[in-house]
Amino acid sequence: MPYLAAQDSPAPARHWLAAFTQPSTLALFAGGVASITALLVVVLLAVHDFRSSLEASRNHAALLARVLEDQATRSIDSAQLAINTGTTILVHSAALKVQFIRYPAGAIGVTVLMLLYPRLPLPRIVAADIAYAVPLT
Repeated sequence: MPYLAAQDSPAPARHWLAAFTQPSTLALFAGGVASITALLVVVLLAVHDFRSSLEASRNHAALLARVLEDQATRSIDSAQLAINTGTTILVHSAALKVQFIRYPAGAIGVTVLMLLYPRLPLPRIVAADIAYAVPLT
């Protein structure tokens, strides 16, 4: 019966530190700490990558904004130059048209008058052309 007596006796109380110092518990704890550390490193690397990517995107956006601003400024300057050149050409061409219309108009007018009035003397036709051309110009 001594065997039965041994079964009836309560198990000896073990201290929590004694259970923690067993090799299997230490290995499990070390593995947990290593996995948490690895997870933390991966998260930190992901955050660093995200911040680097965000900064690169901001720099790229700023560069595109500068290029767009330069292009818009050049386009506006080119348009202003084209408008100024076009205005200058129009003013000069209008002056040239007036000169080219004014001088040949006298000759065309004299020719038409000579065709309409073939018996009229030439000095009178020229005088009539000059008389009507002076007030019109």
